[in-house]
Amino acid sequence: MAEMIAVLTGETAISDFYAIQDLGVEEEGLRDEPGVWVAVGPNIVKPTTSPGAALYVRCETWDTEPPDDASWPHAWSGDIYLSTGRISALSMTGGFIHRNWVFDLGRRATTWRLRIRWKFLDNDREPLFPREIYQVDLYTLQFWLPS
Repeated sequence: MAEMIAVLTGETAISDFYAIQDLGVEEEGLRDEPGVWVAVGPNIVKPTTSPGAALYVRCETWDTEPPDDASWPHAWSGDIYLSTGRISALSMTGGFIHRNWVFDLGRRATTWRLRIRWKFLDNDREPLFPREIYQVDLYTLQFWLPS
């Protein structure tokens, strides 16, 4: 049975969201090339969002492939290479990129299996996110090592 190893749920909405990116892109000058609601490439995940949209992101690391959850109407699964294994949700305001949080997957230079789930929350009934939120996009990124 799959077990979650680590989790990070952003406590505040991210406005002017740009991407989820491996910190090596900024810190070490590594490349990122996003690959339609989500683009994935080495060191970057770029969900399609409305400009200025508020969203919440939850990141999870699992010991094996996590179970499916039919309550999420949109899902994408595939591979992603992360150079440092430390990712951050980025926002861009006034031409400047800001980190909102950092999630450490615990392994450098690794190709991960990734499932991205997305849904629009119209109320405060999603138990994995803060209760006071409404009318926002929710994203869950689930990482595990290939078998």
